[in-house]
Amino acid sequence: MSDIVNIKSNGKMLEFWLDELSNYSELRSSLIEKLSVNKDFYSTLGKKVMFYGKCFSEAQKKELRNTLLMDFDMSDVYFVDDDIPPVLRNSAVHKEQEPETKRQERDDLSLISSNYFDAKSIVVNQTVRNGMRIECEGDVIIVGDVNAGAEIIAGGSVAIFGRLRGLVHAGAKGRTDVIVVANSLQANQIRIAGKIAVLPAKRQVDYTETARLVDDRIIITALN
Repeated sequence: MSDIVNIKSNGKMLEFWLDELSNYSELRSSLIEKLSVNKDFYSTLGKKVMFYGKCFSEAQKKELRNTLLMDFDMSDVYFVDDDIPPVLRNSAVHKEQEPETKRQERDDLSLISSNYFDAKSIVVNQTVRNGMRIECEGDVIIVGDVNAGAEIIAGGSVAIFGRLRGLVHAGAKGRTDVIVVANSLQANQIRIAGKIAVLPAKRQVDYTETARLVDDRIIITALN
């Protein structure tokens, strides 16, 4: 059920992408479950929310708005079929032009086989700071840095479009066909499934690397 709701951030608001074939009860339960697991983290992303995909009745919209306000302090809740203020609609629909360096980073990471990542990912468009913890049953994609003291726990793979200095655990539930990829891997350790790789202190790397399990060991290689 957790895969029927995908949560993203465009830097200005949270985006809830809902499976159009699932019913309201399933979607509501899955959304609340995902928000509850990372409640402290999502509270740092602001109070604006946009729903995409599944359309709801006015009564269902009212219930969702009340739940998000009372339980998660999200006060500005919009649905894509609403009469949305033009400024807000523009920020939700139009993506800002990426700098050339960020586009190049995306191009580099796109070379990785799509077998490692699926469409059921959490995408976070901001730096994950000290004290923040993100947990996801699937894949986690961070467009920003992961600072020391931050934690990313994923059942699937982890991709970081920035510097990795915090703790990352991919395949947290035992999957071994996952990877960790970062544009600058500066963490003290990497975890994949039940294995741990300890990295040299103050490691300085300014190119993209991947970490994966090979013969029951974590191997880190440059992405060419």
